[in-house]
Amino acid sequence: MKIVILDRNNAVLEYFSSLLENFDVKTFSNEKESLEYVKNKKDEIDFIFVEEFFYETFIEINLNSFFIILFFEIKDLEIKERIYYSIQKDILPLEFKAKFSIIKKLREYFLKENQKKSELKNIILYKEQHEEIAIQKQLKLFSNELSMFYENDYMIETYFHSKDLLSGDGVLTKRIDENRYFVAVIDAMGKGLSASLTSTNSVGFLHYALIQSLEHNDFNFKDIIESFVNYIKSILIENETLCFVAGYVENNSFEFVNFGMPPIYVDREKIRANNMPVNEWTDEINVSNVEFKKDILMFSDGLIECETKNERLYLTRFKQLLPNFIFLNDILRDYKKNAIQSDDTTIIYLKKEKWEFKKLYSETIDISIDNINEFLRNFDSKIKVENIEKMSFILQELLMNSYEHSALKLQKLKNSVLRKDKIDLENDTEIKAEINILENDLFVKLEYIDNGDGFDIDVLKTLGKDKFHGRGIKMIKSIADGFFYNPKGNGVNIYFIKAK
Repeated sequence: MKIVILDRNNAVLEYFSSLLENFDVKTFSNEKESLEYVKNKKDEIDFIFVEEFFYETFIEINLNSFFIILFFEIKDLEIKERIYYSIQKDILPLEFKAKFSIIKKLREYFLKENQKKSELKNIILYKEQHEEIAIQKQLKLFSNELSMFYENDYMIETYFHSKDLLSGDGVLTKRIDENRYFVAVIDAMGKGLSASLTSTNSVGFLHYALIQSLEHNDFNFKDIIESFVNYIKSILIENETLCFVAGYVENNSFEFVNFGMPPIYVDREKIRANNMPVNEWTDEINVSNVEFKKDILMFSDGLIECETKNERLYLTRFKQLLPNFIFLNDILRDYKKNAIQSDDTTIIYLKKEKWEFKKLYSETIDISIDNINEFLRNFDSKIKVENIEKMSFILQELLMNSYEHSALKLQKLKNSVLRKDKIDLENDTEIKAEINILENDLFVKLEYIDNGDGFDIDVLKTLGKDKFHGRGIKMIKSIADGFFYNPKGNGVNIYFIKAK
């Protein structure tokens, strides 16, 4: 039994402690100390004896606790003595004993429940932390090099969103050389760990095969696919299959294989799979080649086999949207608004366009804090064009990005250093940024390029919502229709579709 006694008279405390020497007794003459102790140990205390002088302090703490608190006037020494003696000899009145027994049982019950809640909370926290790590690891293994990528007339966008932590989908995009790209979407059939292991291993093998072929200068699309299929056959278990679509783009040529995936759309024309899903008996590989003029769209079945919120197949809406979309964001906005995701969803969209634009505005800025602030103060008044407020916000992010990551070489500094403002913001640089605003009948286009080392575009594929270096980029993606980095990471093209 744990007992707390608060009395301003130390002699009284010493005397009554001796009466209760067989119990766990904690005595206090200081109100603040006793209150702090009770708050920390309230789930363990059985009795609290307090002078009435401290009544207001202690009455509130008892409302949500399971102990008995008794208040005495200073002159009640005889009453205190009798109660303490009764506790010591276990001769309390039956009614008092019964109430005390109920309180003890209630406390034991709630202590157990609180312990369960605490353990569950720790389990959930542990699970969430490791899920976040697993997702980041998965994205890194997927080697999605060409997310938000532009080079010459090419623009490439990707989207990956798993339904559960363990994803059976995989994505791989890689630049082979100028105007030469390898892209692949993988969908391991099944659920859970088995499908996830197959998908992750598949991407890992493909990526390694590509790296080896580039190092030895002997890249051949068909050879890579054949070695990949042979590898997959060796890791599939009985009745397990793997679907995937892979393509190699060079100028206007598109060489591809499709093993049981949804159709590829080339210039908005549907091309069905040219191979059955890979299984342990697969022995034939068909490689096709087509010419394309404008775009290539490939995706996993998660995009088209889900239902809309009114319980219709999303494929119907997708077919209606297909002729009119310009950027991947057009599809994603509709998908996120109207579809109920029921499976992992992966999309790759490659576009080749040579749009004609009229230049509306051009300026070159020496990157420094003073120059950036001066430019942003006056930017809105320099040009009248749609989405000027969005452009102003985006330019603020891009200019500061140039300053932080190129001029100050901050790519490898920890996020905490940035948050603590440990940057010398007055350190002028020799970095220059060129800003162009152009338009045609369809878009307003913002071009931005600096002469720095560029931003590490690898972070684009693992952006976390809470990471300092990723928040600006994620915000830009959410307000622009198209957002693309060049291979070096020091140039950005941003598109805004004009209001109709």
